[in-house]
Amino acid sequence: MTNEARTLLVDTEGTRRVALLLQWSHSMGEQAHCLARLVLRQAEPPLAVLSELDSNPDRLGLTGDMAGAADAFIVQMRPYADLDPQQVVWIAHHGSFSSPDSHGAPETFIRVELPLGDSGFQDDLRGHHMLDDDQTAAVVGPLHLHPVPEVLTELRSVRI
Repeated sequence: MTNEARTLLVDTEGTRRVALLLQWSHSMGEQAHCLARLVLRQAEPPLAVLSELDSNPDRLGLTGDMAGAADAFIVQMRPYADLDPQQVVWIAHHGSFSSPDSHGAPETFIRVELPLGDSGFQDDLRGHHMLDDDQTAAVVGPLHLHPVPEVLTELRSVRI
C-alpha cells in the first residue's frame, strides 16, 4: 500500500466515475484501505462501491467499519463531486481479490444502510443486506464496473 494519492476520473455522457484507494483510520485504531469507486449518473443517486482488498488486514475488515470508510469516502471524494452524504447508496463488495484465501470466490455485493448522525455515519450490521443475483443485476449491473484487479493496475500506473 502506498501513501501516494492516485485517482482515476472518467467522464462520459451522463456519467462520472471516480476510483481511488481509500485510506481511513479503522475503528480498531489502525489504518485500513479499500478500493473506492463513485458512480454518478443523471437522475440517479450517487453510488459508492467499496471493495475489500486482500492487502488490507482481516482484523481491519471493511464491513466491520463501513461508517469510518464512508466518512473518509465523503472527504476524499469532495474534489471530484459535491455529494449529499444522505443520498449516497453504499455497496460493500467482496470477491477473490478480498482475501489471500478467497481465490476463486464469487463476487458478493452488500447494500449498507448508513444513517448520518452528529459525529458522522452510523453503522449497524442489521443495515447490511446481501444482494441476490437479481438485485445485483439491477443495482450493480448498470454500473458496468471494471474488475477490481484491472482498476488496481490502472491506479498503480497513474503518472502525474
